[in-house]
Amino acid sequence: MSYHPYQAPNSDLTPLNQPAPVRPRVVNLACIAFILSMLLSLVDLIPDLARGWDEGSRLMRFFEIVVIVILYGLFFGVIYAIAKGKNWARWLMLVLTALGQALAFLPDESPAKAQLFVVIAVIAMVLDWFACALLFLGPGRSWFVSRKEPQ
Repeated sequence: MSYHPYQAPNSDLTPLNQPAPVRPRVVNLACIAFILSMLLSLVDLIPDLARGWDEGSRLMRFFEIVVIVILYGLFFGVIYAIAKGKNWARWLMLVLTALGQALAFLPDESPAKAQLFVVIAVIAMVLDWFACALLFLGPGRSWFVSRKEPQ
């Protein structure tokens, strides 16, 4: 131990600007899985948005598209926060995934979708749960726990 004028005797002086822990690959993979899931769910929305573009429903379709753009922007913001290591974003995405899963089983008023779109929706759900598992288990969990500030 070398002499340091601002250090108490027999103590370690830790640097104030320690480098942040390196983001594990599983967190990167989880973010990619969330983005893929969102892109797949956009493909799943196409039949609903393409149906009924007559004069009376144009304004309604416009508002639907605006709401979708805003929601997807917020989701991308949460994914960005997860990539930055924000623990609240990890928990929020878990809640949103569970809520999305619950809402997926509500009856749909639109005409029956093609089987391809049902398969796409199921793949998107599986990707969401896979990403949540990566964030809450193993190295993903350890990285978020290590980033918490001491209280």
